[in-house]
Amino acid sequence: MTPFPESELEAHLPWDARGLALHFDEPVLIPEQPTVTLRGVLGHALKNSLAPGQADPREGNPFWRMFKPPEGAPPPYLIDCAPGAGSALRLRFTLRAFGRQASSLLDVYTHALEVWQGRGFGPARVPYALEVEPACVAPPPWETHETAQTSPAVWRLHFDSPVQLTWRGQPLPDDAPLIHVLAWAGLRRLRTLAEAYDGAVTWRTEGVNDLVSRTGVPRTALSQVALQVTSSIDGHATPVGGLSGFIEFEGPEEIARLLAIGAWIGVGKHTAHGCGRLRVERMTDPLPAPESSVSQQS
Repeated sequence: MTPFPESELEAHLPWDARGLALHFDEPVLIPEQPTVTLRGVLGHALKNSLAPGQADPREGNPFWRMFKPPEGAPPPYLIDCAPGAGSALRLRFTLRAFGRQASSLLDVYTHALEVWQGRGFGPARVPYALEVEPACVAPPPWETHETAQTSPAVWRLHFDSPVQLTWRGQPLPDDAPLIHVLAWAGLRRLRTLAEAYDGAVTWRTEGVNDLVSRTGVPRTALSQVALQVTSSIDGHATPVGGLSGFIEFEGPEEIARLLAIGAWIGVGKHTAHGCGRLRVERMTDPLPAPESSVSQQS
């Protein structure tokens, strides 16, 4: 039994996850994309633990490998926190790490956040208490053992955070083939993570393209969100806007599973800052096959 019979996807990527929560004595204002702020807290905490007293950690310091690898390499972690501006006494999030040393990485991240508790969250440096909670993370799509249904269904792909996509190296045009772009964005990111962090992935390109060609998009509800953040670590400005909204598509379960790969690891640019978070929702049961027309003679 294989979950990807047509694309023949086979993947292995070591990973581990940990549920964490920041507790505040008083309600704290939370931005629309709290992952951005949480990444900043993690960066400060790691620098404090791994390069104390250094404004800029020296080359070779593990800070760079654990938090901000060289250009082109993805970070070995992913922060998942529900979007939505408001206030919070408790801010829950999941910290995921990749590679054979994933569990050890999570220990380092957790310890750094514990040491940093008194120095605080966000620009106001609000003190917090860190609590470790059970991680509620579904396994990635490539680890399921259920064979995908071949009958098409209707699905909705939610962009839970702004998604930054390109088409043939250029900004995404209005008429871009979105399912094609998103499916391949997820696969390429999976391959990049696997190559960097002790994994492996293969697929059949013709099978992926065939699934994409059999997928229709009856509705899109997307808009561009402009947003930029400035790092308090190095002063670098990062665009964290992109496409927001949802897409409805009709296709076999396997294409939904391919898109769910992007939902599990993020797609597009600046995923470490919280961009590129997707969510796949089934809207209908498998659709009946169209009845073949029968000619009647009188």
